[in-house]
This record gives sequence, structure tokens and C-alpha cells, in this order.
Amino acid sequence: MCMSGGAGRLILLVKSASKGGGEQCGYRRELERCGHRVRSVDPFRIVARPELLAPFLSACDSFTCVVFTSSNAIRAFSAALAGIGVNMQEAWRGLPCFVVGPACANSAQAAGFRDIIGAECGNARALSALLLNSLTGTDRVLFPCGNIAKETIPTSLSSAGIGCESVVCYHTEKSPSLASDLHHILSEPGGEPAPHLIVAFSPSSARFLSEWATAHRQYLPPIVAVGPSTAYQVTASPGLTLAATAEKPDPDSVVAAVLAAHSTIESAPAPQHTSQHET
Repeated sequence: MCMSGGAGRLILLVKSASKGGGEQCGYRRELERCGHRVRSVDPFRIVARPELLAPFLSACDSFTCVVFTSSNAIRAFSAALAGIGVNMQEAWRGLPCFVVGPACANSAQAAGFRDIIGAECGNARALSALLLNSLTGTDRVLFPCGNIAKETIPTSLSSAGIGCESVVCYHTEKSPSLASDLHHILSEPGGEPAPHLIVAFSPSSARFLSEWATAHRQYLPPIVAVGPSTAYQVTASPGLTLAATAEKPDPDSVVAAVLAAHSTIESAPAPQHTSQHET
């Protein structure tokens, strides 16, 4: 649902670019449909390590299901599958595949998984609840993940007596161009107005924003956080101000949070900006 508040103002998306750009375009499309202008920066460099999954791929019969909380993990898993026989690939793709959110579900479908569960789950906590309702102590889960993944799912499964094999199959690093990208948009906008809001899609992106703002003594616009974990990171990070939280990682939720943030900003006193050139 679109309203007029904040229409025409610039929104900066700080989000990992999905393969092919489709997911990024979904957020941009909905925000632009509501009258906003949108720019984006990718805060991450993803380094896939599919070879770390290789020791587990010959033991498909030992696992009941596969769990993914990111599309990057699915891509690394698919790359690892390419190194084994077709029959074993199909065996893995035939297992129940639990995911977080619609974007992850779409990636799993593109990877060939047939029994995909959890598209309605907005975060790892919701997926953990679904897993606990679906599995028993005789089940064993393979959880390909990144190096900064939280322990929400492994901890909840282990506490219920369900075996969970976590395998780090990709590393998330700060993009080497992030500082210059942020400087170009926030410090030297080239005659364009600075962003009215920043949308941070992950705790890591919020942390990187805080580090940049602190290092450059730069004022940052208020933040719309996607998900409670990101909101917590925003509130805990120097130089960041939380304006609203999108409860789910989907375009409709983000648009609703942006509209709520505009209302919050318009009713608050104007902040005192501090330039990086001031002493």
C-alpha cells in the first residue's frame, strides 16, 4: 500500500546484490511505484567455499533435510553438487529443503530442490520454530551457512535433541568499494539531495555503516532495519538512528516500514549534521 509521505525522496538500499539482480529489483520496483527514488550499494563480497561441503555430500542418506538461511549458501551448495554424480545430486534435491523467506525459497527452487518449506518464515527464529514442529530426535539436518551466521538454528535444534551439522560454505567480507560508494552517495552526491532514508538489510550492513560514519565523522540519515536482528544492531551501533523496522525481508514489508519511518522523521526535530570536514 502506497501513501504520499516521503514521495520523491531518495532511499538508499544497503543490500547484497542477488545473482541476476532480480531480488534487488523487486525492492526498487515497489519503492519506485510508491514515488520514491532509489539507489543501492552492495556492502559485501561473498567468497564461496563449496569444497568445504564435499566431505558431507557422499552421505546424503545420513541426513533428513537441508536448511538454508541465505541464497549465498544455496549457491555454494549447488556449486558443490556439480562435483558429484547426477544420481547423488538428485538425491540431495529430493530431500526436504527448509528456507527463510521467499527470496531464499526462489533460490532453492532455481537450484532444483522440489520440497521447499519455510517461504513464509521471516527470520531464523521463525524457521527454528517450524523445524522443531516438523522434526524429531531421529532426524539429522545439514545446515550450509556463512561464517557470520548466528547460532539460532543449531542451538534450538541441539536443545531439542535433533542432530545438526553446520558447514561454513561461504565467507562474507566487506566490499572493498563500500567506503568509496558511500562517500560518493552520502558526502558528494553530485548536486542531488542526500538520501532521506537508508534501508539496512542485515546486521553486518548496519555495522559497516556505523564503522564508516564513525571513521568519517559523517551524519547518516535514519535507518530502516529489515528484521529484528538488524534493528538490534542499528540501536547498538554508534552513529545510527533507527526509524522503523520491517518485520519480514520482502518488498511489501520494507515499503510499509519506509512509510512509517517518514512519519517518524517528519514529526521529529531536524538533526544537526556534522560534516567530515569539520574539526
